[in-house]
Amino acid sequence: MSFIALVPPIYYNVKQYGAQGNGTTDDTTAIQTAITTAQTAGGGVVYFPPGTYIISNTLTISHDNMELIGAGWSSAIQAGSSMPAAPMIQVTVSSTQHRRGIKIAEMFINGNSITGVSGIELDNTYQALIDHVWIRFCPVNGVYLNGGPSSSFGAYTTIHASTISDGGAGIGLLTFNHEFNTITDCLFSFYNSTGGYGMKLQNGNNSIKGCTFDECDTSVWLFFTHNNSFMSCQFDRGLTQFIYLNGSKLTSFIGNFFGVFSGSGTKSMIVVDNSSNASNNFIGNYTQTGTTWTNFLSEDGATGTPGNTYTENTIGSLAVVRHNGVFKNNTGYNPVGSLTPPTVPATTVAQTNSFGVDAAVFVAASGATITAIAIGGISTGQTSGSFRVPAGQSITLTYSGGTPTWTWFGD
Repeated sequence: MSFIALVPPIYYNVKQYGAQGNGTTDDTTAIQTAITTAQTAGGGVVYFPPGTYIISNTLTISHDNMELIGAGWSSAIQAGSSMPAAPMIQVTVSSTQHRRGIKIAEMFINGNSITGVSGIELDNTYQALIDHVWIRFCPVNGVYLNGGPSSSFGAYTTIHASTISDGGAGIGLLTFNHEFNTITDCLFSFYNSTGGYGMKLQNGNNSIKGCTFDECDTSVWLFFTHNNSFMSCQFDRGLTQFIYLNGSKLTSFIGNFFGVFSGSGTKSMIVVDNSSNASNNFIGNYTQTGTTWTNFLSEDGATGTPGNTYTENTIGSLAVVRHNGVFKNNTGYNPVGSLTPPTVPATTVAQTNSFGVDAAVFVAASGATITAIAIGGISTGQTSGSFRVPAGQSITLTYSGGTPTWTWFGD
């Protein structure tokens, strides 16, 4: 019978390289020495025992297969008073490389509210993992996924069970040329100064699940991005807006919770303000009863085509400012039953169903001679009776000798 020897991972304990972790000594050189030693050996785990490790410069990782691991949030890396305007931890590359096999886990990264300081910057990484990390008091970015240092993109980063908080007017998670990321079970909170963002995504194909956004000026800013999904997230205590679509396409918000308003003035939960916005979907989201937001939605007149779709959401009595797309079957908002019918347009002029619900339209000649009725430009072969007109679809009457009448009933 043969046995396979189990080789334990090699740990580079920062205290063995001179780090004190006492909250007063500058441990930058000792920690960087541990990192460099691990890199020289081809990679490894740099371990931070419980303690507070003061740094005065960026801790730099420039090799694949590197891990920074603490003993939980009792292992703290803290920016010292002389820390420059830079990331506390940065994974770097040269030329068009990608950095792979990076993990940062089980630690507290404290920017100490030092001006210009960011938490973690990952440059051109693939398959990186940030797991159970608390990033706090970083005034610029909590996490920056940066694909910009070379011509290559970054991709496939996972951020899990982490808290990114207390950034004021900063950004919790910022992406640039870094896509196909998965963000799960994270908290983004207290980006509550004017211009603060829980998350700003600038590239697409991101999956955000089970996250909480609390007390942010804007919870999520989608900046000319596409193919994102937000599922089962909680948005609470927003100050200006929960969601800001600025050139977003093909993004879905499904089964999220929208909570209360903590700001002042006339504000909307969802703001859509660019002609590049199109084909986004809001489905089955729930709005908290008694919220003091002014509007559920505010789209400007430049909203692109095809428009966005809003269905099966619970909205209550909040106002909706909408310019395009489909808005139907939303509890507490969409009309049902008898509708105030639009004026019958001139012969051959299409009338679009803009009520936001599918409708049954009963057409009667009433002294006119109707020769054709079309739905969506396709002839029905009938000249009177009941017709199904889906939300956003058109009905066209061709007639003479008077004006027909019609009655509309919504679902």
